[in-house]
Amino acid sequence: MTLQTKSTGTGNIIFGLGASAHTLWLNNVKIFKGCTDAFYRRYENGLVLLNACSKQAVSFDLAEIDPDNNYRKLKGLVDPVHNSGELVQGIIEVAPLDAIFLKRI
Repeated sequence: MTLQTKSTGTGNIIFGLGASAHTLWLNNVKIFKGCTDAFYRRYENGLVLLNACSKQAVSFDLAEIDPDNNYRKLKGLVDPVHNSGELVQGIIEVAPLDAIFLKRI
């Protein structure tokens, strides 16, 4: 969902999801500035950082996403620059229309 403001200040977000009022719980909702097509997904043994934005790189903060675990890049032969097997920490930048697969260690 993309939200754009016309000015600064406070505002409300209203979700209209049906004809009658019901309780709706939204968990772990975060609002980011910039492209809305950036996602991450935790798995049992890893993490995927996805940037589906076509024009800008996106930064992911591993300390915020998963402060209790450490990650390293996959080790590969086809693209050793990106798949170097190196330990990663802090902020990871993902290029437009790219993804990074990380292994939990």
